[in-house]
Amino acid sequence: MGEDYPGDASVDWVGASVQLRTSSTGPSYAASFAKTVTALGAVTDEPILLAETAAAQTDLGVDRTDLKVAWIENVLGHFASDRRGRVPVRQRRGSRRDQHRPPGLRRGGAARLSRRSTGNASPPGGHTWQMVPSLVTSSLSHSLGSVVGDVRRSIGDNIFARVAGPDGPVRHERIHGSTGPRWFEEGAVIRKVHGDASMFVGGIRALLLQSLHPHAMAGVMDHSGFEGDPWGRLQRTSYFLAVTTFGTARDAEQMVAAVRRVHETVVGKAPDGRPYAASDPHLLRWVHDAELDSFLAAYQRYGAEPLDAAERDAYVAQAARVAEALGVDDPPRSEAELRAQLAAYRPELRSTVGARKTARFLLVNPPLAGAARVPYSGLAASAVALMPVWARRKLLLPYLPVTEAVVVRATGVALTRTIRWAMVAPG
Repeated sequence: MGEDYPGDASVDWVGASVQLRTSSTGPSYAASFAKTVTALGAVTDEPILLAETAAAQTDLGVDRTDLKVAWIENVLGHFASDRRGRVPVRQRRGSRRDQHRPPGLRRGGAARLSRRSTGNASPPGGHTWQMVPSLVTSSLSHSLGSVVGDVRRSIGDNIFARVAGPDGPVRHERIHGSTGPRWFEEGAVIRKVHGDASMFVGGIRALLLQSLHPHAMAGVMDHSGFEGDPWGRLQRTSYFLAVTTFGTARDAEQMVAAVRRVHETVVGKAPDGRPYAASDPHLLRWVHDAELDSFLAAYQRYGAEPLDAAERDAYVAQAARVAEALGVDDPPRSEAELRAQLAAYRPELRSTVGARKTARFLLVNPPLAGAARVPYSGLAASAVALMPVWARRKLLLPYLPVTEAVVVRATGVALTRTIRWAMVAPG
């Protein structure tokens, strides 16, 4: 290190930055910087700046958003403790750079001020040691924790507002605050899946996959469309899922009845000339199966705790209750049945103009401002990466296995973990 250092006459301070390799207990000053600071101190008397970027996740894959606070507490605690050392403030007179500074800002002046205020004598080597009050540690920790909490709540509130709409808070209170029997009680697998951040990825994938059925796509294009009211459509869908999954049985039944009434009005002719009806049990089952397949795929890849085979079967069986209530004939009750039904629909699926237009809208021109498009693009790419290759070809979507395995997957993991972290913010 000494061979590369240009000398104290050429610099005002030196810096040290390391790559933190965290563990389940987080980083520490001793493990991260102690050796580097000792090596720098051997070649210079200049002040040393410590720079780092703390991670919110450990190498063990556990979310630890408290690590930033813990890191700062550790560093300040290290310097605030008599037993663990003090922050060196360099004392040096006569530097050519000092001649152009006001007296109070010259290093010697700072060192003399430090001695008067702390009462500590200068140790050998021309350094003065300035104590950091221990109060700073707890105060900074509390302040940083408060800021992180505010940011967390802000992100969560914005996501909730987008997904749930202006009536979200009132609906949330009714869904989770009402008493009475429910279709799915606490601990049900369907609650675990539908309440997870991976649903953001699964929802996009479901829309892309569903669009491949020409009759399903005709109904959407003729009666609602994605471009006319995309957020309203999202909010209605999320409300339906929330009520039927978490709400009381009475509210779930009323919700299903309302949706069935709407389905009765959605009729017409597809571009191929054949009639369609949203209440058609066969078409309803395609929509249901495409949703289940997408929600499961997203949860297995990005969910908090991937399901085992028995849990996946349980999820499909529980979702069948909602499907039957909506009018679906013979919905799948196991993962194997789901796979078989999806395969049986393959000959009916088409690459239509409406399907490709929907894909462009969802993936290229979403109704979002510039800043929000960055995380959305990551979620959309994660959804495409979960699509089967045959479906991508019909929608003219790329297949980039290496990029998807490395970049897209890491992006999807980071985004869903961030959403999960924000949506469970305290308060």
